[in-house]
Amino acid sequence: MLKTIYAPLLIATLAVSGCVDEGGGNSGPRSGSAMPGDMVLNVTHTEVMPNILGGKDVFGRTRDTGKTMVILDSAANGKAVFRRQDVAILSSKNTGNISPTVINTGKKASDVIVLPSMAPKDEIGPMRETSFTLTAAPGNNAITIDGHTLTVLSVQNGIINYSAN
Repeated sequence: MLKTIYAPLLIATLAVSGCVDEGGGNSGPRSGSAMPGDMVLNVTHTEVMPNILGGKDVFGRTRDTGKTMVILDSAANGKAVFRRQDVAILSSKNTGNISPTVINTGKKASDVIVLPSMAPKDEIGPMRETSFTLTAAPGNNAITIDGHTLTVLSVQNGIINYSAN
């Protein structure tokens, strides 16, 4: 009897727990050209989601904690000026409040109602903005931001060629 009650609950919980988007960060090494206003680096910061007791999630799910964006402000006279924006995300999500509620309504495994989670909404925290300048000259053409290296390859006519990894 207990197997028929808990089996649908277990199956539904495992199926839904795999639906969490764990993507983030820079999409990988990329290079290209950019004009003022273009984003050249976009990094999403995450942390392991805590369980309801404060430990780590056994499924390895994560939650966003912030984002770092680097935008080209200007490119002239061999110099590229960038604007770095760091935004914090305040989250109180944990494994107990992101999981859906499953209600068994009958004797068959398919007789269940799955209600969406009641997870609290994330809040945008403080934002910090700084500027920095790079040139195409070796020695002053690269910067490492949150483990990703942005390198300016050339600056010409308001356009830069860059690589980011």
